[in-house]
Amino acid sequence: MSLKPQQEHMNRALDEDLTGPELAAFQAALAADQERAAQFARLSNVDALLRHPPLASASPGFAARVMTRIEAGEHLRYTPQRRRGWLLLWGSLMAAAVILPLILVLAVAVPLLARPDALMATMQQIVPALGVVSDILQRLLTFVGSLIAAFPMAPALALTVIPMIMLWAWLVWYLRDRDRPQTIIIPVQAA
Repeated sequence: MSLKPQQEHMNRALDEDLTGPELAAFQAALAADQERAAQFARLSNVDALLRHPPLASASPGFAARVMTRIEAGEHLRYTPQRRRGWLLLWGSLMAAAVILPLILVLAVAVPLLARPDALMATMQQIVPALGVVSDILQRLLTFVGSLIAAFPMAPALALTVIPMIMLWAWLVWYLRDRDRPQTIIIPVQAA
């Protein structure tokens, strides 16, 4: 879009891009044409307002009204409420995950300690089970060793991917709809 030479001179004058002779010619043209001078004055006012906007000021008594409402405790209505129910639920589940196995071990171990024959029978069952678990772990470690020998970059990849997955999971948890500090907005009515 091309501008008329007059509009281009006005824009350059507003941007203060005119040289001395050009500025003198432009001012002479404005003095000769009142309509163009009025248009340039309007554009100059708009340009000045855009370059230096006036500062906004609060109405008289605004601060006093806000402080009165804060002292009355009205801001407490707008504070975000924490979801204590979820915290209680997850805390209870974690406590149960630790305490219930301990209770189960104690419930089984106390009667066994009182009767040596029952303890011996239980140990005869536990020791072969530990042998089976040991054999499974040995096979698993042998498989992992052969996998590392075949793919030497696998440990480095796992050490890189696992933290990335953890970071991604944390980011999903953090960004989902959860309690975050929010801006408190207190509506203030004009007096």
